[in-house]
Amino acid sequence: MSKQEKMTEKWGKLIGIINDVPKKLAKAVEEEISTFDSLNCLQQGTLNFALIEDDIKHIHEQLEVDGAVVLGSHLILDDEKNLMEIKTYTRSGGKNYVSTVSSEFKRAKNIPADIVAELKKKGRIELHLKLDD
Repeated sequence: MSKQEKMTEKWGKLIGIINDVPKKLAKAVEEEISTFDSLNCLQQGTLNFALIEDDIKHIHEQLEVDGAVVLGSHLILDDEKNLMEIKTYTRSGGKNYVSTVSSEFKRAKNIPADIVAELKKKGRIELHLKLDD
């Protein structure tokens, strides 16, 4: 194999590696966020609204440790499906990513009255969260 062929092969491998980086990073972020299977705000099927902020802070801290810049989170409560979702938006390597943690709940407590009223009215609410550092 000539030097030219070896260089072409090496450049091809390098380009392949570079092209795989965003996919691998997205997969790593998704795997990391999936480790949050036991949120403090969810205990025995009960959603404790007062503890959601602490769980979101923990998610943000973990993503920042991994080198991502956290842009914010959305908390989605769906009363009809008894579902809570935390969508966290990050930037890493010049690209934006969304990581989602979701869980069903049977009961909820410590929900502020204005949020309860909105849930009763619409059945679903989405709150934008930008936590202070």
